[in-house]
Amino acid sequence: MKKIIFILLLCKFLYGQNSLGWQQLPQITENVKTLNGLHFFNKDSGWVCGSYRPSSTFQFAAKTNNAGGTWEQYDDIGNLRILNDITFINDSVGFILNGWILKTIDFGKTWIKVFDDFGADVKSRIKFYDEKYGWAIGMDETIVKTSDSGETWEYVTIDSLTMQTLGNLSIVDTNIVYVSNFRSIHKTINSGQTWSVIYKTTGTFEEFYDVEFTSPKKGWIAGTSRRVLFSEDGGENWVDKSPVLSFDAINNLDALDSLTVMAVTSEGAILRTDDGGENWTEQVPQDVFSYLVDVKMIDSLTAYAVGFNGTIVKTTNGGVTWLNETQSNDIPNSFKLYSPYPNPFNPTTTIKFEIPKRGFVNIGVYNTIGQKVQTLLSEEINPGVFELVFNASGLASGVYYISLKSGSFIKSKKILLLR
Repeated sequence: MKKIIFILLLCKFLYGQNSLGWQQLPQITENVKTLNGLHFFNKDSGWVCGSYRPSSTFQFAAKTNNAGGTWEQYDDIGNLRILNDITFINDSVGFILNGWILKTIDFGKTWIKVFDDFGADVKSRIKFYDEKYGWAIGMDETIVKTSDSGETWEYVTIDSLTMQTLGNLSIVDTNIVYVSNFRSIHKTINSGQTWSVIYKTTGTFEEFYDVEFTSPKKGWIAGTSRRVLFSEDGGENWVDKSPVLSFDAINNLDALDSLTVMAVTSEGAILRTDDGGENWTEQVPQDVFSYLVDVKMIDSLTAYAVGFNGTIVKTTNGGVTWLNETQSNDIPNSFKLYSPYPNPFNPTTTIKFEIPKRGFVNIGVYNTIGQKVQTLLSEEINPGVFELVFNASGLASGVYYISLKSGSFIKSKKILLLR
């Protein structure tokens, strides 16, 4: 049975610079209006792009080599249009969309126009399957592809499209490509020569903004009201894998495989599943961050997301999530660490603990030889009864110990992770 774990704030600073869950990085500059796209090579090095205030026509891009600690800014790229998306095919060669398709071969120092008849829209997306084959989508049903590393581009037509906004695309290989256009999902198995409609929306207010296939057969679509559908037969049949429905929309999702997916919403929420959508964890609730546009998972632990007001957030531990202080008017008389539940677990378990006085609290995860494998909490907090959710994605099956330390108090509980 599908369910969602609703996550509330333990305290807003836990999402701040010192948090080990989702951290909001300092703004690159106070004048950034919107970040529309991002590309990361690894957990430390990547790019973001978007626009400056006061006008969306003031373009903006920046790169980091230290996980967002510092950024190098680029303000003059091609023309003055908003930068919609960015991708790289290797360390030095990359592409930006801004009504044109621009290419760099020198790590972003200079950008050259390689295609100039492309609709500019915040939903415009560019992706590559490998260093040669790439696709881009834009306004007015504009679809183009390249087979020579972006030196030349050719138009692709989907006959069934009629003045419909394109959402996103997913490239499985040199032949199989999926395209979403809000009201339907389209598929080609011959590099765009012919297309089939594999899904049409069923309701007036149902739209799908993203499509993500991790193999020729297995893939996801997501959109309004947090609707998520999954197919394991190339789109012939779809299964509802939605979390609890909400008024906000999933703008973008990224999948490591058919089990592990992260999604960001129009109200700044971040969700994750590690079991193919059977259970979703709302790692960050609505309204903590601004409207989020794009998310990228580097591995099972590291991910970045960007959005409005120059928002950049990241996690380096899979998005360990926090629950609020439980409903109680009584201050505990002593420290207490409860047995985590469920136990055994896969991949999340809830840890409940009591703190009798304000102080520094450290909760860590240790293996059987006493090595710390993850820090869950390292903060000064007020007295109360608390819960947090530990996400063990990235850890191997086996026995671990949860240890709570505060002052002279130390208590540990054994847990068993079963994959």
